[in-house]
Amino acid sequence: DKLVETVANATGLTALGTIMNAKGEAKAEAILAKKRAETSAEVDILRMQGQEKVAQYMLARNNQKVENVGKIIAKAEQQFASDEKVSSEPVDNNWMTRFLDIAESISDDDLRDLWARVLAGEVKRPNSYSLRTLDVLRNITKKEADLIVKCSNFVMGDLICTEDFALTLDEQLLLDDIGIIHGEQLYTKLTPTTGKMQFLLNRQMLLWIYAPVNLHMSVKCHKLTKAGRDIICLIQENDYVDFAINLAQHLKKQGARGVTVNKILAIKGAEIECDAEEIDLLNVSD
Repeated sequence: DKLVETVANATGLTALGTIMNAKGEAKAEAILAKKRAETSAEVDILRMQGQEKVAQYMLARNNQKVENVGKIIAKAEQQFASDEKVSSEPVDNNWMTRFLDIAESISDDDLRDLWARVLAGEVKRPNSYSLRTLDVLRNITKKEADLIVKCSNFVMGDLICTEDFALTLDEQLLLDDIGIIHGEQLYTKLTPTTGKMQFLLNRQMLLWIYAPVNLHMSVKCHKLTKAGRDIICLIQENDYVDFAINLAQHLKKQGARGVTVNKILAIKGAEIECDAEEIDLLNVSD
């Protein structure tokens, strides 16, 4: 309901009255009525002026825009559970207007999935995605989106691992160019003080590194931009297993005696709840 109300407010459809049917279900198709009406009026004027080819072009172009927006909204509706609680805070109207302007041009179905998750996420929790994030995302091509999906497998908190087993130099340069990472090369330093240290790899894996006291190990990385963090959070499927194994081998070469991992079940503030099974990443069988 909030999703449809948000879009209706941004398009001026609220003034048309209710946007709910008799069953109380949101009528997403009503959101597109204004654009179709505007298109029809413009086409009629052009035809009266004898500009049939221009009228046909505008009709086809605006129909595509309506289709693009409609499919993104439909996909966004699927991101809500029937009993899901969302923030009562309204979505900023300027944000919504910018979103709809961009959504009109998104015709690739995979990219529509990303934009649908952006819309749903902003409705659930306003101010989740900045206007800058929208601008970064609008300029991403399908090829670049595929690269972002790949790099999401190498997340370490707000960093991306850029060792040779993760991303190539060309891929790093492209991620920097499109605004996903900061260009400066960094190093995450790992120095156990008791012979054993934990390393929160991501929200799914907690590593345990066994190594001599005060051994200095490091992992090359780049810091994610705010837009990069926002966009990577939209990616729902990640394959962290191969990354964890390769990282373990990388640490072994630097002197680590063992690297194990526990699957994270929940993170509550500073407390991490993990699965009891501890997997040895240096001896993982196929």
